Amino acid sequence: MPVGREVFDTVFWSGRFAQAWGASFALLPRREVKLHLCHSAKATDATIRQALLDQFGGKERAIGTKKTPGPLYGIHKDLWSCLALAVTYAAHVSRPVCQSCGWETPHA
Repeated sequence: MPVGREVFDTVFWSGRFAQAWGASFALLPRREVKLHLCHSAKATDATIRQALLDQFGGKERAIGTKKTPGPLYGIHKDLWSCLALAVTYAAHVSRPVCQSCGWETPHA
């Protein structure tokens, strides 16, 4: 499958950020986020967003209103992906790590 320049730029900068970080880090595949939040590898961005809203008490409670904002008030666009990564990572951070792939055990 051919890839464009953007893919190589992303790979390059991911490596540079990891190098600059200097501490341990974890690679979190999108599939793991989908499985954690939606229990399905076929989840879409919309279903991931809905799973996050459900986890935080439903749309009205999680987002709230301008007058009474909820904990997710102001989350929009790509921030949903960031939140999904953070929630998934936090749920997995204390679990044992597989020596061959670097992710939690057990897994498929």
